[in-house]
Amino acid sequence: MIVEHRNKNSFGMSLFLSLLSLIKRINKRSLLSFVVKKRQEFIKPKKKHKANTFIIEGINVLKFGTNSKEKKIIIYFHGGGYVLKGTRRHYNFIMNLSKLVGIDSYYVDYPIAPDNKAKSVIKQSLLVVEKIEEMTKAKEVIFLGDSAGANLALVLSKHKENIKKLFLMSPWLDLTMTNPDIVDLEEKELMFTKEELLSAARDYQGSYDLSDGQISPINEDFGDKSIFIFAGTDDILYPDVLRFHHKNPGIILHSYYKLPHDFMFIFQGKEQNRVIEQIAKYLQLERN
Repeated sequence: MIVEHRNKNSFGMSLFLSLLSLIKRINKRSLLSFVVKKRQEFIKPKKKHKANTFIIEGINVLKFGTNSKEKKIIIYFHGGGYVLKGTRRHYNFIMNLSKLVGIDSYYVDYPIAPDNKAKSVIKQSLLVVEKIEEMTKAKEVIFLGDSAGANLALVLSKHKENIKKLFLMSPWLDLTMTNPDIVDLEEKELMFTKEELLSAARDYQGSYDLSDGQISPINEDFGDKSIFIFAGTDDILYPDVLRFHHKNPGIILHSYYKLPHDFMFIFQGKEQNRVIEQIAKYLQLERN
C-alpha cells in the first residue's frame, strides 16, 4: 500500500531546500562533503530534551520519556551513512514522538565506520538492544530508524524474532547503489552523491559483500514484519524504497512528493510534524 502526500511545502522547508540547491551549484559539493571530515563525537542532549544518558556495553544510550506505564518501548537508530554520528535533530524527533505517544524511547549511539565494521556494529547493537529489553522488561519493542539507522534496524530485526514492527524514514536499503533509476534522481539530491554513499558503504562493509543481506536488507524477506516507511520522492534512495515495497507488498509506504532524503529531520516544522503524527496514529490505533 502506498499513501501519497502532496502537501505544499512550508516556507521554512522551501527556503532550506533553495539554500542547499544554491550551495550545491556554487561549491559543486554536497552537504555530506561539508560534514563528513569533521571529528565525529557523541553529542550531548540539551536540557530541553529531558533525556537520561547512560552507557550500555560501552555505547551511549539516551532515554526519552518519563517512565511510561506502557508495556512497549521504542528503540531508535539514527542515520548518517554509517560514518556520521547522530545530531540533536534526531533527539528532537524522538523526543517529540515519545511525548506525543506516551511511550519511552531509547536512542542508541551505535559505533560508526571506518573504525567499526558491519559485523562489529551489528553484534554490539544487538547486545545493547538485549540489555535494554532486560532492563525495561517491555512486552513489545518497536524499532525506529532513518537512513543508515533504518538499514541497521531492519538487519537487527532479522536477528530478533520478537521485533515485529518497524518505522523507517528514508531508509538506505541497498548499499550497492546499482539501481539504474538512481541516476535520474542524483541531480535532485541535495544531501549527498551516489559516489559518496558508495564510499561510506565500503568503509562500513568489512568482510561482507555489498549485496549481502546483512548490510543490504533489500535482499532479505520481511514478510513477517509490520513495516511502515516514510520517504520523499526526490530522495536518491527512493527507487530502492519502491523496489523494497514491491518485494514486500505488506509494507505501508508514505510517499512525500518532491521532498528530499531525511526531510523530516531538517528542522522542527510542518513536514516533521506530519510524519510524527502519522507514526503516532499507527501506535495509538493499537490501544483502541
